[in-house]
Amino acid sequence: MRHPFEYYITLITSIKKWCVSNLQKIKKFLCISNCLLKN
Repeated sequence: MRHPFEYYITLITSIKKWCVSNLQKIKKFLCISNCLLKN
């Protein structure tokens, strides 16, 4: 059985990865919508 602390770290790491990938998508989306609004 794994250590609870180890599990916690793994969880946080996966959440961070998820947030980073989502942030990139959001930034791309905002950039595109910004470009569309300017035109």
